[in-house]
Amino acid sequence: MGHSLRIPRAAILRAAAACALLLVLAISLRATPAGATGAYHIVQPGESLSGIAAYYDIDLEQLAALNGIDDVDYVFSGQHLDLPGGAEPGPGHVTYVVEPGDSLSLIAAVHGVTLDALVAANDIADPDHLQVGAELVIPAPTPRAIQAAYAPRITHAEAEYILREVEVEYGLPSGLLLALAWQESGWQQHVVSSVGAIGLTQIMPSTAEWALEWLAPYETHWDTDPWDNARMGAAILSHWLYLTDGDIWLSLAIYYQGWGSVTTHGPFEETYGYAANILAVWPRFE
Repeated sequence: MGHSLRIPRAAILRAAAACALLLVLAISLRATPAGATGAYHIVQPGESLSGIAAYYDIDLEQLAALNGIDDVDYVFSGQHLDLPGGAEPGPGHVTYVVEPGDSLSLIAAVHGVTLDALVAANDIADPDHLQVGAELVIPAPTPRAIQAAYAPRITHAEAEYILREVEVEYGLPSGLLLALAWQESGWQQHVVSSVGAIGLTQIMPSTAEWALEWLAPYETHWDTDPWDNARMGAAILSHWLYLTDGDIWLSLAIYYQGWGSVTTHGPFEETYGYAANILAVWPRFE
């Protein structure tokens, strides 16, 4: 397309080294501490350690000690928590009996929870195979997802105006953010995906926490305000364009799959399809 942004190669290498270090730290966090039993919980966006302890009806301090956590007020999305022996979901949680034709993604969407949270809550090894009649524990929806579902509906004309204004604000190639948002949400702010991504540009809460700290500190209502969501999505995409020397295809791949995953594993098959779809519709919005 002829669009390019320049960055010194040394800066790219420093960023790659930082990602490698973060990957090592993430792997070290998953090391099994003494007393672990093999049962575990993957922290979902919006969850707290106290809420997880209550969910499994276990002692908060015991859970923190088992996982070497000093600050019980801080856990992060994707964190692997080992559980003490015999830990099971506590009383008072919703259950659902699998019916013919059901899929995990459909059940998750209907109940307003993420697919990952549903898999973790039920210790499901193969999400593609469900047994009819099986009883599933439905975890509580995250506060962000509940709030986003009640975000004001906007028309396509309103969404287009917002996205074009934000493109200019962030110096993005004309129509690229519109194409990305079309692929992600169909230009709807209230959309919450089965994995918990929110809004026009489908931002995960964990990604938003990072973006609020480093890229878009003022877009605090990204989950309900289409302007904030568009600006945060634009800031993230602009950041990847900067780090990839203006490579639009690679930046879209990273937006979808994540920097660490792309640089470690390369683009996944579905990532190729995602980027191809955006590039195919892009000319409609230029």
